[in-house]
This record gives sequence, C-alpha cells and structure tokens, in this order.
Amino acid sequence: MSPSDEPGDGPPSNILCIVTDQQRQDSIGAYGNDIVETPNLDALAAEGTRFDRAYTPTAICSPARASIVTGVSPTTHGVTRNIRSGTTINEEYPCYPQLLREEGYNVGLDGKWHVGKHPREFGFDGEHYPGFMHPMEHDDYVSYLDEHGFERWSEDVVDQYPSADAEYVIGGIDERPVDASFTYFIAERTIERIESYGDEYPQTPFYVGSHFFGPHRPYFIPERYFEMYDPEDVHLPESAVKERFENKPTVQRQRYRKTDLENLSVRQWRKIIAIYWGYVTFIDDQVGRILDALEREGVDQDTAVLFTADHGSFVTAHKNLDKGPLMYEDIYNVPFITRGLGIDDESTSAFASLLDLAPTFVDLAGVDIPDVYEGRSLLTLGHDSDDWRDHIVAEFHGLNFPYEQRMLRTDRYKYVMNAGDTSELYDLDRDPNELTNRCSDPEYVAVEDHLNAKLSEILRDRGDPELPEDEWLYPALTPMYYPTADDEG
Repeated sequence: MSPSDEPGDGPPSNILCIVTDQQRQDSIGAYGNDIVETPNLDALAAEGTRFDRAYTPTAICSPARASIVTGVSPTTHGVTRNIRSGTTINEEYPCYPQLLREEGYNVGLDGKWHVGKHPREFGFDGEHYPGFMHPMEHDDYVSYLDEHGFERWSEDVVDQYPSADAEYVIGGIDERPVDASFTYFIAERTIERIESYGDEYPQTPFYVGSHFFGPHRPYFIPERYFEMYDPEDVHLPESAVKERFENKPTVQRQRYRKTDLENLSVRQWRKIIAIYWGYVTFIDDQVGRILDALEREGVDQDTAVLFTADHGSFVTAHKNLDKGPLMYEDIYNVPFITRGLGIDDESTSAFASLLDLAPTFVDLAGVDIPDVYEGRSLLTLGHDSDDWRDHIVAEFHGLNFPYEQRMLRTDRYKYVMNAGDTSELYDLDRDPNELTNRCSDPEYVAVEDHLNAKLSEILRDRGDPELPEDEWLYPALTPMYYPTADDEG
C-alpha cells in the first residue's frame, strides 16, 4: 500500500502506535470500568475495535518490547529477561522500522524503549530514553524543563506513599505543574513529531510510536491525579481477597511476601488501586492530546491508530503488585484497541498478540511480511476471521531470578507449565479469576493431558528448548497474613 495522492483517499498509510507499560485491561472504561475516566481511549474504541483477548508473549518489559519490534517470540529473538549491559536482540530478524524506512517512511519513536541499543540502530528517529523508570536526568528532558522554567526532578518535589523510607514505595505526588511531568513531556515530543512528519505528508508517509513509562510502579504523578479517586469507591479484585495459593506453585506465595502487601492494610490496598487509576487517567489525557494533534494536522483519516501495553499489572490481584512468575490474565491479557484497520466489529474475542503488531505495520505499508514473523497482520482479520488462530502461547524466563514457564491459552482453558514446580490448569468459564488449579483434579485429567500434549508439540515445533527439571529452590514458608475485604487493618 503506497501513500494516497490525496489525504483521506484510500486506506490509512500513516501509523500511530501508543504503548503503555504495565497497564491492566480492566483499567479502561471501554473494557467495563465504570469508575476510571478514560474518555479518549473510550472514544478510540467506539470509533474502532476493542480486542478482548489480546496477549503479550511474555509479561516483562524488555522481552515483550523486543518481540514488538522483531515480530518474533523471546525464545527466538534472544532477549528473555530485562535488558542488562551487553544484552541485545538477535540481529538476524528484520525489524519493522527498518522495513518501513526502506519503503520510504518517516519512522519515529518517543518514550520508553528498554531494548538495549539506541533506537536509531533499529531504524527509528528519536532520543534514547533508557531503563524501566523515567530517566529524570536525561539531557532532553532537563533541557525541556529549563526551557519552560520548570523545576528539575528531585526527591524534594515528591511526597512519597506510603512513606519515603518504605521498603516498597508505591508512588507519590509530583508537586510540580502537570506540564513538567515526564508523562506530559513524552506526549509533547510525540506531538512535535506528528507535526514535523505531517508537514511531509502525503509525499512521505509516517510511523510514530509513543511509548509511555506508566502506569508502571512507582506511581509518581501530579496531585490532581494522585487524589482523583476515592479509595472508598474501590472494590478489591476477587483474587486479592480470595487467593490462598492452595495447590499453586510455591513461587506465588513467595512473591506475595516480597511485595510487602502483607504489611499493609486493606485500606492501603484500595489506595494503591486508586492511585493507579489516577495514573491511567493521566495517560489518557495525554493520549487525547496526541489524537488531537493528528486531527489538527489533517491526517487523522489517513492514520491507523493502535493502542496497547507491553503487559499488565496485578495492582493487588492475586495478592501481588507488579508482575512476575505468575501467568494470570491480569498481566498477560492486555488492552488492545485499533482504529483504521478495516475491522467492522466494535469488539472482538479473536485472539490477538503483540506479535501481530510488526506484520500489521508492514502490511499497512504495503511491504511483504517476512516469513520469520510469528504473528499475523490484523488487516486479514477484517476479511478472514474464520481462519484466525484458536489459541495463544506465552512464555516467561525470569525477572529477578531464573524461572521458566510456558502457557497455552485456549477458548476455555489455560494450562501453565512451571519448571520444577506445580503445573496449573484453569477452567476460565467456571473460574475467570483463576483461583482453583485443576491440575490433578480427576474431573480434568483428560483436559490436562490434552493441553499438555498440545503445548509440548507447539514448543517442539518452535524449537523451544526443554524446560529444566531442577528442584525448586525456595524453602517452605511460614504462615501468612491474608487480608480480606472486611479487614480494614
């Protein structure tokens, strides 16, 4: 597909992809949250398509983001854990920004990268904002603050929650103006890029990526958003109240203890969710600014828009905060909203994957999709949904320690292989909150055997190495405190 001679003539040739970090699907109004204010994402979903069953290939930043840019799974591209010094992507896989640039596109990225080398080495225009947290001392951000007369970031401008000396800081109030925040700054740089690229359209089509660092913890946000939602209006997730880790992998109980949630009251748990929701609304406001820029430039009808997250977040669900060696829907089933892809349905239960982004981008540009890409162009979903995938496979290799997991998600079931630990099987029709592990349940023996065989076959076909069988290293745990909804602590 080449760019149209006149704006608005033919399918979109430009692409805007907005990616957040660690955002729950149910934090958006369009997905059924009737408290959180997300008018811009809700409007995007109303104009396009909401994917209810979209999945990350792994719920950890660097591997998921490397999969987005390469179109292949972590096992294939080689980044299996968060980027450390000397780690980078296997360069034999064609990254979509390079393919778009070869097709004559302007290709830019503003915001979080977290995939090792400078984005320009993958074909992007833009600064390199490294790491998983806002790089508050980055020269570009500091120059922006100085140019606008804003105070620079320091601990003196943040009121931290629950306290500055807490072992596990949740977030805090950034007392500077909203315009001084890094989140606003990312949107500002994205808008500037849209304006710059828009001046060269339609002669030169464009791809713009806008990657926010939030709502990843810690939640350092302006007071307006920090206090926006009343904890009394928050209902804890059912799994936050009922999870007891019975017949679950040992690592899950250990992870709960490491989050320090055990030492916080339920009122504080609700406050954590309320702050998180405030962060989501803060980002939604910036998404609105970016979409308005498309309209001002007169390119909104010629720009396909995709919104998603690299992975989700627990935010107290299953008695956890962020992510980790737990393959629950909370962190694998991500928000995914598109506009301009020719999909007629307002919502779809078709299985989508972040691996579908790269083939979709190159398909929009009229480029042949590389055979090595493991996902599928979402453009084909609009006219060939009967031949779509009927399952999702995901993987995990460890966060702060090695831990191998593989997951098979079908229409009704989820099966998880945990190396050296208890396997998991959930009947999502009967148990959508994944509280009851059906592995070894006589009623589900045939289901377990079938899914085990199917996942094993898929992994062999992918060249995924056998999972290690080392004994689990965690010691037996002492009894734990499990807050309930009625326990205000």
